[in-house]
This record gives sequence, structure tokens and C-alpha cells, in this order.
Amino acid sequence: MAGLREYCEMMSTEQLQALLREEYNGRGSLPIPAILDICEILSQRDPEKPSAEQLIRQLCGQYLGEV
Repeated sequence: MAGLREYCEMMSTEQLQALLREEYNGRGSLPIPAILDICEILSQRDPEKPSAEQLIRQLCGQYLGEV
């Protein structure tokens, strides 16, 4: 049985973006790890986009006064 990440990797970019859009608009119910997986998969498909880890570090830096 495939895990959630493996399932997401089989989805099209458009499908993943639709799931992410639902979360962005407050209508989704995915757990945070799934959202991060989707973001990471999308960043791998489009190398010009930052990775989820890069964005999390930037977010944390905001609260630490380091950005």
C-alpha cells in the first residue's frame, strides 16, 4: 500500500496545485505534513520554486529576527 507521499507523487501537477489551492483558500483539511509533501513535490517539478525546507527556514527566521 502506497503512502500519502507516494500517492501524491503519482498525481499531476495540476491536481496537486488544486489540493494546495483548497488549503490556501481555507477549504481544505489536509494535515500539515501532507501540505509540506505537496509543496516539496511541486518544488522538485519546478526547480525555480524554493523547497518547503527553504521556506520553513525563512519563516522561522522571521520570528527569530534573522531575516
